[in-house]
Amino acid sequence: MDGSKGKCSDGQEADDECVEDRVAMEHPKAWWSCLLSQRGAFVLVLLGAAGFVSCYLRHICMEGHMKHPPYGAGEYWLDVAWTLAWVLAAIGFARTGSRIGVTFAVVLPCLVIYRLVLGSVGGLLPFI
Repeated sequence: MDGSKGKCSDGQEADDECVEDRVAMEHPKAWWSCLLSQRGAFVLVLLGAAGFVSCYLRHICMEGHMKHPPYGAGEYWLDVAWTLAWVLAAIGFARTGSRIGVTFAVVLPCLVIYRLVLGSVGGLLPFI
């Protein structure tokens, strides 16, 4: 939106998406708001999923999650990164109020708890 006549920079009428993008560019703290929108949350889910799968492939065994140390700092940072991505995604989805958003807002924290708190139950479910 160019800020003058209610039109976006591409010449279309201003809509919520256009206004949201403009606000994010004008206000440095507003980028968090855009990041936690539903689109941003989907991106965070995909990034977190890559870390979740990598975590499974690198340090899950029949005894559970990270049961055979020592692990390098990168392994811990991997877990921190995908966990943070999924927690932020869950917050973003919860803010949308949509059915799919609420579903993701419930499922993502359950997967984090399953992996980190329950230790993947000793690799009981190989696909999770």
